[in-house]
Amino acid sequence: MKPIKLIVILLCSFNASAQDTIIEKSTSYYVVPQQTTYVETVNPKYDGGVEAMNKFISENIKMPGDAKMAGVREKVYVAFKVTEDGSLIDVEISRGVMPSMDEEAMRVVKAMPKWIPGTKGGKPTVMRYYIPVDFK
Repeated sequence: MKPIKLIVILLCSFNASAQDTIIEKSTSYYVVPQQTTYVETVNPKYDGGVEAMNKFISENIKMPGDAKMAGVREKVYVAFKVTEDGSLIDVEISRGVMPSMDEEAMRVVKAMPKWIPGTKGGKPTVMRYYIPVDFK
């Protein structure tokens, strides 16, 4: 009878120690949540808004003679960068119509006054911008 009691006690003690080992392994790690940061971005804008910009364009644009003769009435899309001080740089045609209209659209955009610069995290930064120049 004593050997049976001894075997039962040994088996119970092995079972209890095995459970302790599993508990230790399951609590030896933890998950760290990933932190994301949000940086507020504000796009650059023409001083006075879109209506003022369209007014500037319509007052300064001149329909090229060859486009007038051909009866072309299209939009030329111009891309540029607005710098930290509001100056426009790297003016280029994003989607053109015909060379004379493209050149005129670039001329008008280059003649624009300084813009209000865009910001990232509250600091002025260089940002790319696209506008349509409508030839009516």
